[in-house]
Amino acid sequence: MSDKIKPSEVSDVLLQQLQEVNSGTQFDEVGTVLTVGDGVARIYGLRNAEASELLEFENGTMAIVMNLEEDNVGCVLLGSTAGIEEGERIALPLSASTTISSDAWSTLSARPSTAKETLI
Repeated sequence: MSDKIKPSEVSDVLLQQLQEVNSGTQFDEVGTVLTVGDGVARIYGLRNAEASELLEFENGTMAIVMNLEEDNVGCVLLGSTAGIEEGERIALPLSASTTISSDAWSTLSARPSTAKETLI
């Protein structure tokens, strides 16, 4: 029996493994909270974030992207800063961006307590 590996065998194994890979898997963009306070969070790493886009933190708090800086984004929190800490990870939604309509902005300014239900 030969100890040499045949290139055709390696090719066959690699091809089989590649065919088993789930090509439908989508990767989200993950950012890191730099600072949080006074209802505002600064997040590094969300290069594809858009103004007025909705984000959701791990604790369920929603936020609206407002400031688009070169190396970070600023977002206004639609809830308490409790449970949101520096270094926490936050991901952009996998679906098409969710932005806020003018009707939702009206509701947000008129009745902040019901804004989350209207925006979602």
